[in-house]
Amino acid sequence: MNQPSTLPFLAAALGAFWVWLAVGSFRHRWIGPKGLAWIIVWLAALGAWGLTTSHLAIAGDYETQMFYSLLPGLWLPLVPIALTAIMVLASPSLRHALLTIAYRRTRAMVLIHALRIAALGSLYKVYIGAFPAFFAYFVGLPDFLFGLSALALGLSGKWNVLGPRGLIVWNLVGIAVILPAPFLIQLGLPGPFHTFTSLPDGRALFEFPMVLAPTLVVTFFITLNAIQAAAVWLGNGADAHAPSGGHDELKGSAPA
Repeated sequence: MNQPSTLPFLAAALGAFWVWLAVGSFRHRWIGPKGLAWIIVWLAALGAWGLTTSHLAIAGDYETQMFYSLLPGLWLPLVPIALTAIMVLASPSLRHALLTIAYRRTRAMVLIHALRIAALGSLYKVYIGAFPAFFAYFVGLPDFLFGLSALALGLSGKWNVLGPRGLIVWNLVGIAVILPAPFLIQLGLPGPFHTFTSLPDGRALFEFPMVLAPTLVVTFFITLNAIQAAAVWLGNGADAHAPSGGHDELKGSAPA
């Protein structure tokens, strides 16, 4: 039985967040028309994937033995990441726009991860018997704690204290807490690696709206971690000044 979920809201909030960042950056002339257009195309592509995976879940296509035989836990969560990587490699304009925005709007890029506090809901769903405990404890709880760190850093301005290297490490931690997810999902699905057999198992993650977590929302968050880490690393390489002041940006040259 499907439970109420914040996931559709989170997906919409992430899209709206990037539209806001892109339009604001265009108005500040940090990015050009091509960069803005490519970001809209990127968001539209991710949105189309979100609708597709939602439809497949609602239609029951994620509940078949054929689907489980494909070992989906190991690759399906990577679809948004692969889509983003292909578009970034194909379009210098998109690459420049993403890196420039992430470099200029440091505080906003930190604060958006406070939405990961919503992972606390997975622990409540374990309590009511609607979510796999193995996934909530090993992925949901660390994700929730990372969201708390984002809230603390963003609201207090302590992201400035971290400096460029510290901010890169923080973003890498944001990726690392999610890395076990594909393997854990697969261990909870029917097939040769089915280890966590107590219900609810990994199949609960492929029901709508929960399917939006592994196939879109969570991977979107770690994609943002990767973008900011790359932006700070490239910006730090061009200008080795640590962030200072209370501005929502890292001072220095924006990455090209």
